[in-house]
Amino acid sequence: MAEHSKERILLPRVIYGNRGDLLSRWGLLNGLRAIGQEAVHVFAHRSADLPEHLRMNYDPYGKLHNVLLSPGAKRALRTADRILWGGGLDMTDESSMAKLMYLLATFSHYRMLGKEIDCVFQGAGPLLTRTGKLIARQILQRVSKFIVRDEYTYDLLSELNPDPAYFMARDAIFFPGFEQAMLARPRSQVVEGYCGKADTPLIAINIRRWFHFSSDVIPFQLARKRYESRGLDKMQQLIEIYIDLVRKLRLDFNARILLVSAYNPGVYSWEDDMYWLQMVKSAFSTDEAVCVVDYPLDMMDYTVLMASVDLALSMRLHSSLTALRFGKPAVNISYAPKGVHAFHDLGLEGNAFDINSFMQDPSPVWSRITAILQGGKEQKEFISRKVSESIDMNMKALRALFEGK
Repeated sequence: MAEHSKERILLPRVIYGNRGDLLSRWGLLNGLRAIGQEAVHVFAHRSADLPEHLRMNYDPYGKLHNVLLSPGAKRALRTADRILWGGGLDMTDESSMAKLMYLLATFSHYRMLGKEIDCVFQGAGPLLTRTGKLIARQILQRVSKFIVRDEYTYDLLSELNPDPAYFMARDAIFFPGFEQAMLARPRSQVVEGYCGKADTPLIAINIRRWFHFSSDVIPFQLARKRYESRGLDKMQQLIEIYIDLVRKLRLDFNARILLVSAYNPGVYSWEDDMYWLQMVKSAFSTDEAVCVVDYPLDMMDYTVLMASVDLALSMRLHSSLTALRFGKPAVNISYAPKGVHAFHDLGLEGNAFDINSFMQDPSPVWSRITAILQGGKEQKEFISRKVSESIDMNMKALRALFEGK
């Protein structure tokens, strides 16, 4: 396909408030624009979740996780030439079978309408059950092409079903266009208030609830009390470890700490990280250098804020990847294989730690943080080189997606 020939493309995947997934989708939209594919329609929670050039070309989500579409959304689906299911990770049974069954039903509906489905810049796994693997295999039968964001996903899915055309890439946050958007917009007073100017390191810290998932039929959203009762003792232990790390950062480096949720406030309170970040802050209630980022930030302000830190210490993968995208070091506490695999593929395996090992002995994480903060510019140069390579890789994969069409 020629670089500037166009198809009517639809991005229907539901993303509610997850800043990392929103930035990955934003990156994909930047990439499509860069190769001349601008006839793009998006289903989104709100226009502010999209780049400005697409804010007039979207439909809000319908009911039941977009199962019931508005008339405008139905029209967009009917007239689309191709569906790109992009960003995040959907093919997993770690939380419940519901996500897989939803994906199978949705993709089956799209295929009945005669639509071509390409999964783009997604991860997959873990798939721990025979049923989960069976459903994933059926999902892949409905997919034409799949751009995978890490080698683990490539190996897992190509073994489950070798029929789709698979392309290796990285997460969709590694696309061009963010810097231009940031330069075009003045730095807001809100971001300036959090970041300011100082000689001490600025560290962004993220925590998410964990230890509550299981491969249940009923999803977390429909059985929250049952899920939330799980793993509370481990979460308390995790919070205490984080408090100790923050205390060391303050004492050894006089670091300024930003406790940053990966969710836009007020969208999904039960998924938001704010509760756990507030618990860390309570241990430093009188210390103004430990700050909870609780002011509503639009996506551009969030991006600028994360691009301003000196280090990100995160459980959420995309909280780490956002910092890396702008050349800043990141340490990931990996609660699922995706974190370790993403960092390995970037050549940063020394910066990713399995959460269970971290819970048993956090000292290796502290040693790595110390080495980063005491180190010179070599790691930043390495990260910048890997970002450039990842952007080139993603652009190549995206162009390949449209070849021969």
